[in-house]
Amino acid sequence: YLLSLKSEFTTPPIGMRSLEHLKLSAEELARIQEPSTSNFSRDSMLSVLITGENAWRSNNPAEDDSQKFLKEIRGMLNKITPQKYVDIICHTDLTRVYKSDDRMSSVVKLIFDKALTDPTYSQLYVELTKDILSFAPKPEKGTEFRRQIIERAQYEFETSMQNVSNSTEPEQQKLQKRRLANVLFIGELYISDLLNTHVADHIVSSLLGNEPVHPSPIAIEMLSKFIRRVGETLSRSSAANVDAAMKRLETLLKHTDYPPRVRFMIMDILEARDKQWKTVSLNPKEHGVILRPATAE
Repeated sequence: YLLSLKSEFTTPPIGMRSLEHLKLSAEELARIQEPSTSNFSRDSMLSVLITGENAWRSNNPAEDDSQKFLKEIRGMLNKITPQKYVDIICHTDLTRVYKSDDRMSSVVKLIFDKALTDPTYSQLYVELTKDILSFAPKPEKGTEFRRQIIERAQYEFETSMQNVSNSTEPEQQKLQKRRLANVLFIGELYISDLLNTHVADHIVSSLLGNEPVHPSPIAIEMLSKFIRRVGETLSRSSAANVDAAMKRLETLLKHTDYPPRVRFMIMDILEARDKQWKTVSLNPKEHGVILRPATAE
């Protein structure tokens, strides 16, 4: 049909260019067929992707080494179990923790954060702390490492007990998990002689509070987690304070309207005391022997 109208349209519409301008000259056609000499040829583009002698590199090798080591520590913390502990530690150069102050602080943070997110292996992370301390090149380096990890745990304890009434229910649950993991970690630090009795007493007294104020269910749950872990050791070092705490719990059990769950926790604490605080401990060294520089266990 369109071809039948061809004779009626002998000139192009006004403003429309003809197709002649699209034709390439012989010179242009030859240039297209020639091998490309562009700076962006395939070979030159590939050469950019291959690291050459003059490729950019970090000007701070020490920083690169720290990042590599911290990645190694993260991997170790993710793999560590009681069965694998000895093998993993024996293949890790723990002296490298002390190469710089920043690196040491970063390792402290990694261990502490892992202890809060994975309380099941809290004792392992304290054992790792002890092993790192044993490889300190100087006593003051070990003292600083120990101080930093204790201060983190204490700061977490004090700040987590502040009023967070504006938090949502999921946030409250997440916070309570951190609280419980932290007091368990503090308890393991105390049992391992990395924390003094004064701090352990402070944890107990802070959670119980003073009359006439009754401790919150959250505080009772934290106390249960803590005292059942450290009770046997703390009773030997601070018998009077432990006895006072038990009497306070007996009073709370008789004269408060705690819900059944909280009352059962109080009864569990008192029962553990009556059984001489016998607890089942996860010992990371049941599957091997860790050799420290100064001693062989």
